[in-house]
Amino acid sequence: MPTVVCIELISVKKTDADRPLFRQIAAWFEANGWKYQEHLLGGDYNFLSTEAKRDNGTWKLFARTGEEVEWREVFFWSKLEMFVPENRRNAVAEFITRSNFGHRIGFFQMSFFDGELSYHISFTVADGTLADGQVAHAVNNVLFSIDRYYPGLMEVIYGGRDPQEAWTALINRDLA
Repeated sequence: MPTVVCIELISVKKTDADRPLFRQIAAWFEANGWKYQEHLLGGDYNFLSTEAKRDNGTWKLFARTGEEVEWREVFFWSKLEMFVPENRRNAVAEFITRSNFGHRIGFFQMSFFDGELSYHISFTVADGTLADGQVAHAVNNVLFSIDRYYPGLMEVIYGGRDPQEAWTALINRDLA
């Protein structure tokens, strides 16, 4: 019979002033001319927010870090200002499932509880050093993805379009 080994991870919270990943993201925003706000709610609930204009809208972008000693994570996301109406949530779920398929990094998610819809990227940072390229890639990927799929989402949510048709039309526009 195999031996079961349990490992207990001890959580050591860092102070707000000693959050290197959080500070690295803030420094990246500053170095690249992004205006941002710090939301200091305490511990891992601190986050940064900014806005960026793209082809299909102006998107809010959020960044948060998890800076446990054993587990350092970075999260970037953008969410739509509106909530998906309950009667369109199944259709939107199909559309975002089609959109997520094949994505190696990043994903859409929707709350069936209230209809909140967002696009996320997260990754671990093993040694605590976050490269500028990682931040740039995450920021650009989140903003590109929310902007790219927005027209199809609006067709499904407010135009009543079939999710497969809306997704196919979106992909065909990209290929044209």
